[in-house]
Amino acid sequence: MRNIFILFLSVVFICGCASVPSKYDIGTYGYEKEEFVELNNFCKKHKLHYSFNTLDDILVLSSKSLEMKLLLASSLLYFNGAVVSVKKAPFYSRGRIFVPRELSRIISSKSMKIINISPILVKTIVIDPGHGGKDPGAISRKGLMEKDVNLKISKYLRDELKARGFRVYLTRETDVYLTLKQRVRFAKKYNADLFISMHANANHSRKVSGVEVYYLSERYFDSESKAVALAENSYLSFNNAYFSKDTERIIWDLICVENNTQSLDFANSLVRIFKRTGFKVKQPRGAPFYVLKYACTPSVLFEAGYLSNSYEEKLLRQPYYQKQIAHSIALSIDSLNKRYARLANISK
Repeated sequence: MRNIFILFLSVVFICGCASVPSKYDIGTYGYEKEEFVELNNFCKKHKLHYSFNTLDDILVLSSKSLEMKLLLASSLLYFNGAVVSVKKAPFYSRGRIFVPRELSRIISSKSMKIINISPILVKTIVIDPGHGGKDPGAISRKGLMEKDVNLKISKYLRDELKARGFRVYLTRETDVYLTLKQRVRFAKKYNADLFISMHANANHSRKVSGVEVYYLSERYFDSESKAVALAENSYLSFNNAYFSKDTERIIWDLICVENNTQSLDFANSLVRIFKRTGFKVKQPRGAPFYVLKYACTPSVLFEAGYLSNSYEEKLLRQPYYQKQIAHSIALSIDSLNKRYARLANISK
């Protein structure tokens, strides 16, 4: 079975949160105030101590009987050595840290939803340059084809990731047409730890611009989608031991939660890095794209800009700009990998 991200163990701590800079606002991820509680109030209620590492955004809550480790903007956490999935991710805003109220239920509950995660970081990445061959994708007013932009950025990204020590494969290296099923099967063939679908955008309004990132949200996995995914994924038989249909569905639910959480972590990392490097970028959004649904690995669909916008169209033609996009994506992957490594106290 494919390698996957790991979370959480070990950190050098900085106590307190009064000096924490403003990073997120309530509503950034569609959260409501009622779903969160301010950290100091939460700790007083449960008689907990906390420490916060501002470098890696790692929050540790502890008492004599428990230890909980959280990563801001991530929905996976460590609770007394077990990996647990929560519906909402902790975040900070205007100098205060907010944690989901459901942590109270986890602390008081004897039964939790546990996710078993292998202590292995991202090593193998599949990059999928969207469109190709008879499918040009979006076309600018001056004739720039999305399929060409996707392939050029993907090749630059491949080269940079390889230089950083990752194993990287492209679903296509030339101008050929691939079906969505072929792209997904390629990711499975190489047991990808991360799948990146590369695209450029278009809009009827020429004013719309900016980088966009999509991840698969759990809400797009209905019963029919799960049935299709189960039928297409024979690797649900571990060590030649075949499970019942009910057990397979349970396993699939866990895979969906795990992949969704890790995909969102990566999407958030992309947004952070692209903002820091000066790009216009929106908050990541959930979407039911086929390649995200059935790649069966943490996945994002990346939109490099709008070919319908004359300014971005000019930029997307330029090799230096294509390299900047590739560089920022590579930084995002490397950054998240290193954060997970420090949390888990393991090295790449």
